[in-house]
Amino acid sequence: MIKIHEHCVEVTNQKDSLSSLLTASKLLRHLEHYAKHPHEYFDPLESSEVREVFDDGVHTLHRVLHFGTMNVTDKVTFVDALTMVTDVDRTDDYPASRLTVRIEPSDNEQNISLRFIYEEDRKDQPAEDIFLSLRRKAYEQKDRDLVERIRQQANSLSELS
Repeated sequence: MIKIHEHCVEVTNQKDSLSSLLTASKLLRHLEHYAKHPHEYFDPLESSEVREVFDDGVHTLHRVLHFGTMNVTDKVTFVDALTMVTDVDRTDDYPASRLTVRIEPSDNEQNISLRFIYEEDRKDQPAEDIFLSLRRKAYEQKDRDLVERIRQQANSLSELS
């Protein structure tokens, strides 16, 4: 896998009223909800099928995402208490890819960010052109939207399944 893009989005900081509600462990629960219900977070996604398994203590979701006539198959693995990895299967139109989301708390957990790392299964680094630039901007906007949605749902964690 070759890294295509990496960036961080701040979730909370010490001056934020939500810092006590969005601890690293609670943020992981929000990421689990996001992985189990992706159509609630991403408008182009019409529906999804999710099968949850615990293999040797590893929490994994096998998903089929329905984008109209196109279906995407992936596997979401919660590697540890701070990391969610999504491995997307190759299609006729796109190479296999990986998205790693890592919760990065400060020492006192007052500041928490999410690090997003995008990778593709390809031999060479892609050309630095307008298409890659637009794709990176779309990744960043999608990730900021995810964090904003998590912040909006911070008080309703017990309602999430």
